[in-house]
Amino acid sequence: MSPSPSAGSATPITPGTPAASRGSSRLGATGAETGPAEADVDMELDLDLEAGGSGPAGSGGGGGGGGGSTGRGAGTPASGTVVSRRSHPKSRTGCRTCKKRKIKTHATSTSAPRSPSSFDFAGNPGNGLSTFTDLNMVDLELIHNFTTFTYATLGSDPQVRQMMKTTVIRMALDCEYIMHTVLAVSALHLSHYRQARADFYVTKAMQHHQVGARVAIALMGGDLHKEDCEHLHLFCLLTLFYALGSPRKSSDDSLLMGQGAFPNWIFLLRSHEPIIERLDPHNYTGPLSPVFALGRERWHVVNRWEQQLPGPPLLGELSALVTKAVTDPDLLHTYSFAIEHLRRVLTLLVANGDSAMGPAVRLEGWDVIMWKWQVAKDFLPLLQGANPAQEAVAIFAHFLILIKKVEDQWWLEGWSTHLMGKVWEKLDQEHRLWVQWPIEELGWVPP
Repeated sequence: MSPSPSAGSATPITPGTPAASRGSSRLGATGAETGPAEADVDMELDLDLEAGGSGPAGSGGGGGGGGGSTGRGAGTPASGTVVSRRSHPKSRTGCRTCKKRKIKTHATSTSAPRSPSSFDFAGNPGNGLSTFTDLNMVDLELIHNFTTFTYATLGSDPQVRQMMKTTVIRMALDCEYIMHTVLAVSALHLSHYRQARADFYVTKAMQHHQVGARVAIALMGGDLHKEDCEHLHLFCLLTLFYALGSPRKSSDDSLLMGQGAFPNWIFLLRSHEPIIERLDPHNYTGPLSPVFALGRERWHVVNRWEQQLPGPPLLGELSALVTKAVTDPDLLHTYSFAIEHLRRVLTLLVANGDSAMGPAVRLEGWDVIMWKWQVAKDFLPLLQGANPAQEAVAIFAHFLILIKKVEDQWWLEGWSTHLMGKVWEKLDQEHRLWVQWPIEELGWVPP
């Protein structure tokens, strides 16, 4: 007697299976696959057998065993019927990870949840997860370097360091042009210490800063809110470190070199003066508070000595020469103001060697920024252009003494002698005699 269709079927028929699929799911005499539905049907069979509590195929004579009355046993092959199936890995209702996590799955469902696996993270074409492999390892290296090493080189004050390490990164996560500038500074830092890949890191720094600068500069011309001013102020500070840390070449001076006699970073603080005024440094209490607090502290340190040092005052000879040469009262006031503030900073150099002046105070890179900020409005514009004022260049040459004393920072390294060369080119024979003290302090040899 011929077996019934259900008994002769190699697998139980799931609800909703088309008739064509049922026929195509059978195996030929050789066990070859005869239809595309075989994999799904085989997997369904595995689920049915396990649901029925059956043991090995030989134990019940037909694979259904005593569990045919449970689960979906209606489609179990009749006893004595040999089912020929291709050997294949069995799902057993999910992968080991899903079983361990007790995640319910259905092997035949295309929408079943999949547990995370190495296969997913490797990227499966068509599964929409390939973007997870698109990590920019260079940028990750740069952000790691900034939060591990670079931040500590941007100032010696502990609170400023902590701000650079944490607050700046949080602000960068909310502002892309800040993030680009952070990555640019970090790349330049690496270029100083990984000489074999210096060109690579410099290129990365240029790319990041150019992208960030386009956005930031466009914002400076519009109406600014407090948060915008905070971001732009931080951008200007980081850009100053970026410009100072950029390589200096005789052909184009620096990455931020303009057409004038001196690089553009010298004039950078002047351009964002309105931003600082909007933030009101004396009453500011936002995330950049450590920077303004440091500025106030350094100002008090520089101006705390009221008594005169023994001997002639620092820069006294320079002040006398300027007073004799300049007849314009407004211009003379600008020069005298710049000389006086520079004298106060340079006094720290002498006071640190005199025990009578109190405890020693170490000069640091922020003192360079402080002097530039104090003279940014009136004095620094006199250095712009192809032919800057001779007296202004001579005063600026004395500022290079300050840079020389803090060149232990990578972003200031080599700037004093580099700029002295620019000074020498612009001074005439008479005014070159005005800068003998800076030349001696720098140990620079004229060409």
